[in-house]
Amino acid sequence: GYTVDTVKALRRRWPEVDWHFIIGSDNLQELPNWHQTEMILREVKLAVGTRYGHDLSIPAGYPEDRFRMVATQIVDVSSSTLRACLRFGIDDPLIRSVIPQRVLEYIRKHKLYQ
Repeated sequence: GYTVDTVKALRRRWPEVDWHFIIGSDNLQELPNWHQTEMILREVKLAVGTRYGHDLSIPAGYPEDRFRMVATQIVDVSSSTLRACLRFGIDDPLIRSVIPQRVLEYIRKHKLYQ
C-alpha cells in the first residue's frame, strides 16, 4: 500500500498522537515521487535519519517545519537485505548488530517478513 494510507489509518486510530514517519536521507529526494506527499506532510512529520552518500537537504517547496533531521549512526546495510535475511531465517551477526533483541523476538513471534 501507500504510505499515505498507513498514515491515515494511524491518525484514525490514534488521533491524539503526534506521529513521526521515519525515513532515511536516501528517500528524502524521492518525496516528490511519493503518492500524496502533501497529505502525508499534513498528517505527520518526517524524521529523517542519515544514510551514507545522501545529504539532508529538504526538496524545494516542502515546509521545513514538517521535517526533523536525526543524526544516526550510519550502518552500511539496506533494509531489503535485512528483510531477506529474516524471510529466509538467516541468523547473521549483522542482523543482531542492527536490530535490537526485543524487536527480533517480536518479528519472529509474529512471523513478520516471511
